[in-house]
Amino acid sequence: MIDVKKAATIGHCRAFSRSSFLAALFFAACSQPDNYVYGGVNGHDAIPAAQLPNIRTALFGERETANGRERIVVMSDTDHLCAKLDANPHFFSQPSVGLVALILRTPAGRIGTFNVNADAGATLEVSGGPGSGSATYNAGSGLVYVGEADAKTGSQASGNFSQVILLSTDGSGTAVGQMDGAFVADYCAPVAKLP
Repeated sequence: MIDVKKAATIGHCRAFSRSSFLAALFFAACSQPDNYVYGGVNGHDAIPAAQLPNIRTALFGERETANGRERIVVMSDTDHLCAKLDANPHFFSQPSVGLVALILRTPAGRIGTFNVNADAGATLEVSGGPGSGSATYNAGSGLVYVGEADAKTGSQASGNFSQVILLSTDGSGTAVGQMDGAFVADYCAPVAKLP
């Protein structure tokens, strides 16, 4: 004879286990990675498309400029970018591979929210690789937030950016795209060599 109460309990546990597993799988699939970029430039006519759906490298460093120290955050679809920048500081203008890279610039030694083209900058670098064309999209506006950054080996910078409006490369000031996202970037001393 089958104990209905016991069978119901076993069935309920199986259902609970299955639903718990599916819920955990759902939340794992929907969780946000540390580094992500939404949006980009939708290509048309002479404008190359540029998106960053797969961030392989997020780096930061600091350098001296005529206006004081600057923090640079680089998010790219390129592997081993720190070593590539160390070997060639002009990697973005003379890449050995095709790439898309978002470069954010903020004052060093400060955390908080910075306005693009007031006290921060942003560019999107795109290249098809050696011998192919490249494009640099400058940002016309947007916000960059840095919540943590300590420029030393083993440290990270974290923050986010929103409503970074990218302008056409033809100098017309036409908006061609927008990017929003977040970063947790590893310190990379060669970032200081960027022009």
